Amino acid sequence: MGKLRTLLETLGDIRISNENGNWELEINDPDIYVDYFEYINLYNRRPLTSREDVSLLFRLTRQGAFLTSETYDWLDRYKASVTDFIIDTLVNYATTSLYIETEPAIVLCIADSIYPFDPLNEFALRLRVKAYSALGKHSLAKKTYERFARDYQEAYGQKFDRSFNDIR
Repeated sequence: MGKLRTLLETLGDIRISNENGNWELEINDPDIYVDYFEYINLYNRRPLTSREDVSLLFRLTRQGAFLTSETYDWLDRYKASVTDFIIDTLVNYATTSLYIETEPAIVLCIADSIYPFDPLNEFALRLRVKAYSALGKHSLAKKTYERFARDYQEAYGQKFDRSFNDIR
């Protein structure tokens, strides 16, 4: 911990302490940005229903899923919690606050934000296909469906049980 403290202090006003058996990270430098802290702030404001909050979530998910390159067993529950919150929030927002026909660009952002966390999410597929159709990009909608069906077959060893017309 001493080496970690020394390393972090070279970055700015950062302190690590142990409070009641829990490690705490304190960052008092406005030039240091930690996306996980922004996520925690959003999580604590749930349910997220405003366009601004969802836009912040888009920005946080732009770099992909949470800690994908880290494979520690103790980290799995945190990764799952972040994933569940992001997917549930975006699905809820898309279901309650958007009209696919009039806001297809935002609908695509939602589908694109869900994809890194769950590439075989059927709701995200439905959003993407409907948004492309609303934009008049029917061949792209069809290709999206076909790619999903192929990936589904590879992942589960069985054919995707919904047709393109069912999704559309």
